[in-house]
Amino acid sequence: MGELVLEGDETSLTSFTNFATFAMIVTAEPYFAVKQPSAMLVLQNVLRGPANDPNVVRADLLPLQMDSKTPLDIYEARNAVRIARRAGAERYAAESFHKALQLLQQAESIFAHKHGQDIPDVKQKASEATEAAEDARAVATERGQESKPLKSADAQ
Repeated sequence: MGELVLEGDETSLTSFTNFATFAMIVTAEPYFAVKQPSAMLVLQNVLRGPANDPNVVRADLLPLQMDSKTPLDIYEARNAVRIARRAGAERYAAESFHKALQLLQQAESIFAHKHGQDIPDVKQKASEATEAAEDARAVATERGQESKPLKSADAQ
């Protein structure tokens, strides 16, 4: 598990393995702190047929659209808070959701006052906001499921 961080519109990954076979997939996630990868596959290595060089892999990439002025960390934190809100975190996980909002606001404020400089405080606060929002989303999802009435066998 890891994260490909964009530098402008590009990123790179260099890796190696001693294994005879190897597979890698990259999923599209709205932020780094997801508990389980989604089904949105954006990159997958595929071994070529025997006629081709077996060391060549194919990768299909889908572009990620974002505001170039906003640091990726803040972008991820905004998405995490938005997703937590949609999952009902304001209702089912209010304390952790409020913490995520506060951390995001702190990151946004630091970034705004430093005139767009890439400073460690922005990255740290935004990362903490993302993690808090993911925790809130997970709790909200669980509690939301618990609050739904079970269908009885008689009702079916």
